[in-house]
Amino acid sequence: MQEHLGPRSEPPPTSPPTARAATPSDHDRLGILADHTAVLAAVGSVEADPPALLAALRRIAGLRRGLDEAERRLIEASRGRGVSWARIADALGLASRQAAEQRWLRLSGEPGRDPGAVRRRRKRQQFVDASYGTAMPRLRAAVTALHRLLDRDPTWDDRHPRAGLARATLALAATADPRALFALALQAGTDLDAIPRERIPAWSTTALDELRRAIAAATPRSTQTATEEIESGQLKNC
Repeated sequence: MQEHLGPRSEPPPTSPPTARAATPSDHDRLGILADHTAVLAAVGSVEADPPALLAALRRIAGLRRGLDEAERRLIEASRGRGVSWARIADALGLASRQAAEQRWLRLSGEPGRDPGAVRRRRKRQQFVDASYGTAMPRLRAAVTALHRLLDRDPTWDDRHPRAGLARATLALAATADPRALFALALQAGTDLDAIPRERIPAWSTTALDELRRAIAAATPRSTQTATEEIESGQLKNC
């Protein structure tokens, strides 16, 4: 039986390193490069036939999602290192700091919201999550990142009967309190694992793998141990 998840003063002893989590895999980088190359080749070709042109158009949606996610992460990393909104606006070619903040909100899936209110809400959420240890902020970030990607894919719900369920559960988890966040993330993970690997788009695999690692890091140690023993046949009649 799974323990109730409570506040934790230290990260789980088996927490995997986080440095790799925000870095796209080699497979994803090669896929993005291939998409970009194919699009540029189609644009520059005078002999491209309609199937090649349509294939290039289909690749653009994935490229746009990847660029939007990269831009959001760069903005948040810049702010985390003390860069002003005015400097970010200048780097993006925008006219004002307000325009830069609105762009960040759009990329975060919160267009039309007041930037100050959003920042205050996120800070309160981060404070509560941090009381549960380092695993909970990581889990919320993983849930939110994957949901953003899936929600921008108009074909996602058609990929598998449980694809839409996983996306809806991730949406609930992204704003849930820490205990509900953990339970909802587990459910979403179960639904996602039921989807055949070949139906998972390449641009989502890094975020999906990070969600799995974040769930493992947030799982109480005793629960992990019991699960491993059950799977290895060491526990009977549980």
